[in-house]
Amino acid sequence: MTIAQLSFRSIAVAAALLAAGASASAAGLTIPINFTVSNSVQTFSKDAMGGFRVMEIAVEAKGNGTPVAGDPASYSFPVTQIVIGSKLNVAAGAAVGSALQITRLNDDSVQIGLTVANFTINYDTKQVLADTTIFGGNPATDTAKQMPLYNFTVAT
Repeated sequence: MTIAQLSFRSIAVAAALLAAGASASAAGLTIPINFTVSNSVQTFSKDAMGGFRVMEIAVEAKGNGTPVAGDPASYSFPVTQIVIGSKLNVAAGAAVGSALQITRLNDDSVQIGLTVANFTINYDTKQVLADTTIFGGNPATDTAKQMPLYNFTVAT
């Protein structure tokens, strides 16, 4: 093997890696981070908590979600993955396996509600999304995947 062949081969490999990297960054690079201690906290406002009391709405953490000790308005979800965007920024984060079940009794004393799960915070669209299933529904057929729950603005 000559030095010219070695150089050409090195350039070809480098070009292939660069092309693969460019296509991966355009789509976003998903990195699992469940080995870290990274949590996302959902805190309901004082007004929302007042409305929950008036309407007798119960909120319960499910899956990996846990209530925050000492704060009945807050729930903690371990962040399980992040997506790196094309600008080498965190484009999104997800708490896969975490859920909130939100229920109440209707006029016939039948429990109704929904479950929101597998939360995603999308920093590009400024939205929080979740898989949403009606209470008692079949998750395989009655789930709206990654339904937008609300929009947000980034303070810092």
